[in-house]
Amino acid sequence: MTLSRFFLMNDFIARLDLSGNRLNDNDAEPITHILEKNTTIKTLVLNHNEFREEGGILLGDAIAKNTTLEDVDLSWNHLRRCGAIGIARGLQNNIALRTVNLAWNGFGFEGCLAIGDMLTSNHTITELDLAYNRINPPALLELLRGLSANRTLRILRIGYNPITAAFSSLILAVIKKHRESGLENIDMAGVVVDKEFVALLEEIQKDRFFIVNYEVSLPVKKISREEMREKIGLPSAYNVDPLRMLYLLKEKMRASDFFYKINKDHDDGLQKDELYSLFDESGIPVTGSVVDKIFEFMDTNGDGTIDLGEFLQGDKRMKNIARKQVRDEQQRKGKDENYNKYSRTFQKAHLDPVTNALKVDPTIAPMRQSRRPSVAPRDSLDALDNTRLRLP
Repeated sequence: MTLSRFFLMNDFIARLDLSGNRLNDNDAEPITHILEKNTTIKTLVLNHNEFREEGGILLGDAIAKNTTLEDVDLSWNHLRRCGAIGIARGLQNNIALRTVNLAWNGFGFEGCLAIGDMLTSNHTITELDLAYNRINPPALLELLRGLSANRTLRILRIGYNPITAAFSSLILAVIKKHRESGLENIDMAGVVVDKEFVALLEEIQKDRFFIVNYEVSLPVKKISREEMREKIGLPSAYNVDPLRMLYLLKEKMRASDFFYKINKDHDDGLQKDELYSLFDESGIPVTGSVVDKIFEFMDTNGDGTIDLGEFLQGDKRMKNIARKQVRDEQQRKGKDENYNKYSRTFQKAHLDPVTNALKVDPTIAPMRQSRRPSVAPRDSLDALDNTRLRLP
């Protein structure tokens, strides 16, 4: 008897746990049959599997139709791009879910764009986990767009994402302005915040119960409006992967020259404190996990230092990874236009130099525009209200 037939014949099981079973996109269809027909399962656990794009689309469709699920755990999968969008759309149309765990996937900008849409219309989800999901500053702004319109979410976990300190205070600024928000707890573990963040937190806590967990508060140097605009205008400048962050800081330097630039004490290898200094001088404070991942990738002999040979070999491997990502992106262009627009829209967008609004190439599927007139924002909160993506 197949698993799907078993659950269709039994109407007393309330929890389905298929975690850690190496399930992939080919296994998604039987699960969708269960979700579409079964009326007793309230908890679905699919973590530590290998669902990707097609699996995410199929599962999302089934979640949208299910009216009994209350808790879904899809953490530790490979949900990216179309898969992430598919899940977000399913959540948007679901009317029963309370707790959703999407940690350790790759939602990134496209996924957060869809999650932002979901949050504007879903009125049942009270707890959402998006930790370790490649949420960079552009993705964060899309998430905040949804949060500003949501009234039911109570707990949000966005820890261990590449949210820069300069953008951290924007999260609380949105919460402070939208008093009707139901958020009570935000977990930002691993995220460095600025001093403005701490001041905003104290103001909010004077009026309501509100808890935030974050890494550390630093007197971070604020980047200028022009610098912020330039960074947002280049989506690749904020890639969650620490290796990509390092690669971007290299710019057009030769790998050997970049090595000697980092190696300030001119010894035989790079130490962790030298990488910390590199990011700090670039205005990108990072946590220990970022540096640890770089060392894990480059320190192949495990002696605690990255010598020149290891650095050159690591640079070569990073280039190969970047080329593969380009090839993969080209292969995805033939997919359903309805999903593909999420990435293509951002790639072909540019910022209006006057209003800082994100303008989209009209030849591609357009983003949903705000009903409000396009005017120059007075501050970062007005920017979030007036358009889909603007700068603080």
